[in-house]
Amino acid sequence: MTIPFDDDIFTLADGVEQISIDSAGPYQAIVRKITRAESAGSGLPDTTIVFVIESAATPTVGATIQRTSGETFTIVKAELRSHETRWVVFTGTLPVMTQSQPEFHTISIAAPNTEYSLALTSVSNLKINGRDATKTFRVAFESGKVAGSVEPFHTLHAHQSLSYSFKPALDFTLYVASPSGGIALELVTQ
Repeated sequence: MTIPFDDDIFTLADGVEQISIDSAGPYQAIVRKITRAESAGSGLPDTTIVFVIESAATPTVGATIQRTSGETFTIVKAELRSHETRWVVFTGTLPVMTQSQPEFHTISIAAPNTEYSLALTSVSNLKINGRDATKTFRVAFESGKVAGSVEPFHTLHAHQSLSYSFKPALDFTLYVASPSGGIALELVTQ
């Protein structure tokens, strides 16, 4: 008679302990460090503590795990694995999410075919449009490109706008010019 493999790691493993999640429990858990593969796949640091928890638990991001030793951990990621028989929960510090207010900028272009610039810091989103809906503008992220139409640059025609997203946020200088003078570009950054 063949005995099927028993996948209940909580009865097979040494070091199973009792934990609580946001004061609910107790639940059975195996505590370990994150593996290299998990760290590479998730982007979490190699100092991350991982809890393998029975499926009856319902861990959510932001909840806390309390060990019997008194240590408290914050859940940053939770996955139901092995055919829904156990949770693999990654703990650490949740990133602080800050919502910044948009900032409005204007670049005045006094003379035609002359480069003008604006230094911007910590930009994750950028939107550019001309204040004069009948004029054309040239935009670049490096100096020496827009005044004489030297590649690479982008042409922004009348009634168009440009939008860029940067992940992570960047510091950079935007360079602009136009075949016409006495006009302005509007920028919204966040």
